Amino acid sequence: SVSNKLVSELTFKELLSLPLTTIARPPLLLDVLRSAHAIGENAKLVIEIKPGHQAAASALATLLLQNPELMSSVSVIMSFDAYTMHKLENELKSPNLKHVAGLLTSFSNRRALEDPNGSGVYPKLMLLTVADPPRHPCELQVGIEDTSPIDGWIKGSLDGVYMQFQQCMLEPDGAASLKKLSERYTVGIWGHAYVDPDDYETFSALVQEGSVSFVNTDLPEFFRKGISVQNGVLKQ
Repeated sequence: SVSNKLVSELTFKELLSLPLTTIARPPLLLDVLRSAHAIGENAKLVIEIKPGHQAAASALATLLLQNPELMSSVSVIMSFDAYTMHKLENELKSPNLKHVAGLLTSFSNRRALEDPNGSGVYPKLMLLTVADPPRHPCELQVGIEDTSPIDGWIKGSLDGVYMQFQQCMLEPDGAASLKKLSERYTVGIWGHAYVDPDDYETFSALVQEGSVSFVNTDLPEFFRKGISVQNGVLKQ
């Protein structure tokens, strides 16, 4: 039956036919974006496109172009697939208006995607990389010891790179390399759950010493306590 299938095996129609415990249908990305938009400017999504899903990148570009008011509710779009990210960048920032249904009724030109100060509100488009040996053909390997390959992958069009955490990033030389990279690109750090450190001290060091913009976390209880201690509000 449909209920015994993996989510990855379900069609879109089958997904919508499965009610949640609340009896509501599963929310669409459009529903989630509208909710984030309604909450306010501090509610932003990070969207990852799985490798090989160029069609998903095109669909995402179309959705955002048809609903430009939701663009600011997406902080980052990222993928391990460089081709997919460059395809998304091209379709999102240089759309073929004739092929984006409803786009002309949403806005007439790029100025609709700018704030009053003239700075764009496009999401950051970032390439995910690995520090460990790649396990999939699309994965690009780079360490903080030598970040020179990143320029060729970004090609002057993507906003930055989302690197795998390395312990040496917390050491003086690694932090200095991160900071230097962050002066040129938007930099994010991801790590393996239950393997890499996920605490406030690590987060703080990466942000303050390495000047990174994003750090993935599952917000474990001790992470939240670290924030409380930093703010001086933890009661003994």
